[in-house]
Amino acid sequence: MGATDQDSKYRLELLALQQVAAAPRRGALPSVLLIAGNDLSTELAQTVLWRFDLVRVCCPEPRNGLSLAAALAPDLIVLGALRPATALALVRSLRDQAGNAAAIVVVARSVSLSALKDLERAGATAVWDHPVDPRRWDELLHEILGVATRRDLRVAVRLQVSSRRPRVPGSLAGIALDLSARGMLLESPSLLAIGAKLDLTFSLPQDDLAVRVLGQVVREAPSERAPRYGVEFLDVSSEACHRIAAFVDSEQRARGFDPEAPRSGTGTRARRTERP
Repeated sequence: MGATDQDSKYRLELLALQQVAAAPRRGALPSVLLIAGNDLSTELAQTVLWRFDLVRVCCPEPRNGLSLAAALAPDLIVLGALRPATALALVRSLRDQAGNAAAIVVVARSVSLSALKDLERAGATAVWDHPVDPRRWDELLHEILGVATRRDLRVAVRLQVSSRRPRVPGSLAGIALDLSARGMLLESPSLLAIGAKLDLTFSLPQDDLAVRVLGQVVREAPSERAPRYGVEFLDVSSEACHRIAAFVDSEQRARGFDPEAPRSGTGTRARRTERP
């Protein structure tokens, strides 16, 4: 591709992305500008950055980044898969841009200490080695954008749960009525004391692998039917936490932007709530 054709490609891409950036945001949703190659975009699609209630604009060409930042006025800018000199120059230019108060995260491989200090002095909010633990994005969005983390979001369900109390013979049966990566609302005919620990086993829809966690009863929920208990997860593997969070996130995506809208055929609905 010649230089003229390449410039035309960049201009067309910039025009299309500016139209996306300038589109009205529903409910003033937080926005993220991702200036990175397609490989990093694919990786980040597995993180909380791709949750349904964020506006995302992906820009694979750094030379278009400044114009898009001005058009979108994002809350968060992610720079990735860039050469250190390119990332440093872009951070400086973004900070020099009038009115740009966005958080800027640079994702790079094997950043030297001197390069790290240069990026921080230029105005980078954080510089992370690649690949990034998905949970760090969750924490960042919660801290910077004020959105609930995936661990705090829960979805109403009806899941069969079996449990055992450590050092107590026999098993207990129950139904999880809602679920998050932090815990569940458990309905059980058994009487449980506040503080009781439970080895819980349950399966997520369309997931053949059982989830096993250690939980603790932290409250008793009012109910006219069988007793209900708020159970907080005390020991949950990162793999199980990710699977639960991904399930909750997928349920929200299925409902679009209305978290209270029931999903046809599942009898579930997503909502934000307090911890168990």
